[in-house]
Formats: sequence, structure tokens, C-alpha cells
Amino acid sequence: ARGKFGLGAKMALIWSKKSTGLPIEIKSSHTNNPDESSDFITHCILDIDIHKNEPNIRVHEKVPNDEAWHGSEVAVTISGNWKTYKSRVLNYMELLAVITPYAHFTLEFICEDNPKKSFTMDYRRRSEQMCKLAKEVKHHPKSVDNLIVRQLLNMTKKENS
Repeated sequence: ARGKFGLGAKMALIWSKKSTGLPIEIKSSHTNNPDESSDFITHCILDIDIHKNEPNIRVHEKVPNDEAWHGSEVAVTISGNWKTYKSRVLNYMELLAVITPYAHFTLEFICEDNPKKSFTMDYRRRSEQMCKLAKEVKHHPKSVDNLIVRQLLNMTKKENS
């Protein structure tokens, strides 16, 4: 259920950049002990030069965590055809909430042209229990090609005689 390849935030950043030119904003505060809170919140504003494929970290700072907040927050501004894609975005958020019951998601839609069309969807945490970390599994025989076999042979410690 956790991000497998780390593409979600990258794709949100690229979508935001291509549709609005705006960067994304990230807040994060975590500890190893769930009963404690971190003394600070890491705040970042990230941008990307799409043509050069280079990151641009506009802000990377630690700010006091006076309210004992913990978690991660990604704020992104995107532009698109909301009439056409609203149902798909809401469906995606609902599915995301189902497969990550330990997370709390908020989708805030702000319609600057007509504030009455603005709304917030809140998908609350339904479990305090985190799922176990994924374990690495061996390759399925049908997915192995010559390149993977060669890589696996190079990684092996045992020498055949």
C-alpha cells in the first residue's frame, strides 16, 4: 500500500508545473515513537526544470512544531478540465483511502471563478495499525529474461566449479 516507486509526488510536481507553472509544497514531521512529537516540521517548496530534468529546491527549512503536529502533507495546484475528470479524481482518492486505512487524506478543491463550487473531501484514518513492511520476493520464473539471469549470476556469492 505504500508508494512502490516514489512516482506519486514526482508526477504531481510535473502535472502542476506543466498545467500551472507552480511548484509543490511539502510539510513533514515524524518520530520513531508514536507517543511523542517532533520538535520541528520540515517545510519544502519543490520545483523542476522540465526541459533540463533538474530539481529546484526553492525552500528547505525546519520550523518549530508548536502544535505537536505529525505526518506528511503535500499541497499541489493543478489546472485541468474539472468537469470531465472530477469523478475520476474523487474515485482515485476513495480507492487510495481504502488501500491505506492508516492514512488521513484531504482533497480541497478551490474554484476561484465561483467559490460556491469549492469543496473539501476528508478521508479520515480508519486504523491505527500500520501494515507490515513489504518483503523482497524472488523473481517469478515467467518474468525472468537473460538480462535478469545475468545480473543474478553476477550478484551470487557462490562460485560453481
